[in-house]
Amino acid sequence: MEMLSSDAPIYDSLQQMKAVNSEQAAFYESIQEAERLANSKDGYVANARAGWMTRIWASLRGHRKNLLKEHGMREQLEDRVRNCMMDASQGNVLEIGCFNGTRHSLWLARRCSHYTGLDLSPSALQVLKGKLCSEGLEAKAELRAGDLLDFTTEKKFDLVYAQGVLHHFQHPHILFPLLHSLMKPGALLVFSDPVEINVLLHTIRRLYRPFQSDHAWEWPFTSQTVAALEQSFKLSEAFGYGRFSTLWTPVFSLPGLSLLLGGAYRRLVEWELQRPFEPYKVWLNAVVYGAALARANLNGTKDVL
Repeated sequence: MEMLSSDAPIYDSLQQMKAVNSEQAAFYESIQEAERLANSKDGYVANARAGWMTRIWASLRGHRKNLLKEHGMREQLEDRVRNCMMDASQGNVLEIGCFNGTRHSLWLARRCSHYTGLDLSPSALQVLKGKLCSEGLEAKAELRAGDLLDFTTEKKFDLVYAQGVLHHFQHPHILFPLLHSLMKPGALLVFSDPVEINVLLHTIRRLYRPFQSDHAWEWPFTSQTVAALEQSFKLSEAFGYGRFSTLWTPVFSLPGLSLLLGGAYRRLVEWELQRPFEPYKVWLNAVVYGAALARANLNGTKDVL
């Protein structure tokens, strides 16, 4: 898509996002460096540039991940995401924000005809390159360091996967048409992102977000984000968790309580994940995993890039 030079508001929004992404690139370079130096699985916790609230949030998030893993839910969640991608993952795949490898990067690279990984951090991509080479996958993989907003390619993708990435773009009316332009008609977009449509979760986020080091590029999905998504894509499946369990995460992080009440927490999260797909209610969760098909056309929506 070509830039509409006469559309000043869109141009200004695009430049604003690029400036933010430049700051974000430096931050994620420091995340990768922290992981390298501290041999840490979470560079947020070890990163000297991360503020105290960011470290607390990262610790709580890590604790929740451990609880999910300990009770077998992490594997169930990953299997469910992979089932969404099963057929589309055999074609051309673009993973946005792959960093040094997400939980599905190597799985996608093994299955696809060609894998393209895009990330803001060159250092993280070097780590992922090593992982791909160790599995003999380098011949069908391409890693690109840079901003999605500047990304150009002759390929059209069958699958675009973005794990915790799309909420880093402030203007969804620019983001989703751009993603659509990279995809074949009917191709699949699979994502996971935080959501703040739930009024209570929205209020809680408003209390702690200003204190986080990465608040400048955090825009959890709102009703406007969902509306912009649905202009370019048709949501075919979605599930999530955290509508109720998020409120209990700090409690379960206290010493001893995770052992005492871990079973109750597991059942609560399982109940959230097993709720049937309802287009409105699914967005009341704290985190949503979605699969959406690229519409055959944008129903008259004008190009924004």
